[in-house]
Amino acid sequence: MVDERASGGPGVNILSAGAAQGLASAVAAQAGIELSGTFGAVGGVIERFLAGDACDVVILTHAQVTQLTARNRVALDFCADLGVVRAAMRALSEAGGHPIGCAQTTEIVATPGVALVAPLPREHQLATVYTVALKAGTASAHARDFAQRLTGADTVAARSAAGFEGVAIRRATGADAAGTREVVFGALAEYGLVPEPFGTDADLMDLDAHYFSRGGMFDVAIDGNGRIVACCGLKPMAGGALELRKMYAQRDFRGKGLGRRLLERSLAFARATGSARVELETASVLKEAIALYESASFVPRPGKLDTCRCDRAFVLALS
Repeated sequence: MVDERASGGPGVNILSAGAAQGLASAVAAQAGIELSGTFGAVGGVIERFLAGDACDVVILTHAQVTQLTARNRVALDFCADLGVVRAAMRALSEAGGHPIGCAQTTEIVATPGVALVAPLPREHQLATVYTVALKAGTASAHARDFAQRLTGADTVAARSAAGFEGVAIRRATGADAAGTREVVFGALAEYGLVPEPFGTDADLMDLDAHYFSRGGMFDVAIDGNGRIVACCGLKPMAGGALELRKMYAQRDFRGKGLGRRLLERSLAFARATGSARVELETASVLKEAIALYESASFVPRPGKLDTCRCDRAFVLALS
């Protein structure tokens, strides 16, 4: 564990995976924020968080943050990825002789006097998604500003230079509506399904009105060029249920685990809000999506369907 102290400016307490230390320190210094807290192995960091160590911002793996979300330990209105970090420790641990040292890219580039030669082939890498969250109940505007800086468009180059790559998921804003329509309508067209912008797809015209103002959520996945490449939302229904809606990805981003990450985030949110169940409607032609739902324990739901282009319905009981 490493204690961080950056002098000057408003204070923010952080508990973070060591992989984010270089990036967090640099962004804090640039913003004039006094950063205090701990960086270290994720197992120790989450133990400190759960034990009640002082914290405004927490940076852990995607899996750990979804667990904290489901338990209502982090704020539900902010959850954003830094990106993927690829490590080669698996190959190193299995190698004999005297191998060259390998570590996470973020650790290599943040260490003075150490140069990153090249990443190993992807089949030897272990990819980890790191996610930024705010501790539930934190009222610090400085902490929220810092978290937004860390994960925002203005620090894309800094995240890349620090070793974070790939697609990052974050909560959507009203400004993302056009990008989500492009993803959804494009995917529907691929499968021969017809968009209904004045019907079932009217929710994509105003994400705030249809999702956030009703107590739901909507996530977007952003590639390295700032484009929305996937999305997924939860819309409140009657009877304490949430409806999973608009879970689509562009063709080049399918089959890479992105859909599962979106689904895991959505189910964590649903559990945190105390929802009784999550329902969805889909079309039989979307075979990959159906396989994902079934792998997450969704079961067929009987009854009338509300969406004319759908012929399958599923439900997951949460309580």
